[in-house]
Amino acid sequence: LFGMGPDAFNAWLHATAGINARTFLLTTRLEIGRRLLSRPGATIKEAAAATGYRDEFAFAKAFKRHFGQAPARFVRSGR
Repeated sequence: LFGMGPDAFNAWLHATAGINARTFLLTTRLEIGRRLLSRPGATIKEAAAATGYRDEFAFAKAFKRHFGQAPARFVRSGR
C-alpha cells in the first residue's frame, strides 16, 4: 500500500473490497459517526465535527442517504 499512487490504490481497493476509495472513506466516516451517536449524550454536531463534516446538516444528509434514517431519529430510537 505504501508508495502507491492514488490510481493504483483505488484499483487495489476495488479489486480487494469491491469498492472505490471515495465509497470506502464515506462509509468509514459514517460508521464512525454512527458509533459516536450510540454513546450516551453524544450530539449530531459533535459526530459531524469528529468525522470531518463542515456542519451537522451535511452530516445529517449523508447519514440519512447511507443508513436510511436521519441521525436524530437514530438517536431517538435508542441507537
